[in-house]
Amino acid sequence: MTPLYFTTAGGTSIAIGGSIQCGVDTWAWVMGNNLKAEAGVTANAGIADLYLNANNQMGLMVDSWADGRQGINADARAGLKDEILDGHDSAARVSTLPGR
Repeated sequence: MTPLYFTTAGGTSIAIGGSIQCGVDTWAWVMGNNLKAEAGVTANAGIADLYLNANNQMGLMVDSWADGRQGINADARAGLKDEILDGHDSAARVSTLPGR
């Protein structure tokens, strides 16, 4: 790195290139972390919205399927919805394992 020299009023030269570069590096690191954090917040919100929509659609699908079928009461519907959600959660956990 080539130092940048600053000459004071008394004629003394001070090399300031290294400290400026450290400041730029620190600023870039902080900005990078902030950008990653913002992207993470946006991605997490999108994932949560997608998951909520999928759960809502699944509930409507189970209710539509159960309508008109005898013997499918509210408890059976709730149990089926819980089983589907448990299966979805299990599949989501498995897909995040290393090597998947």
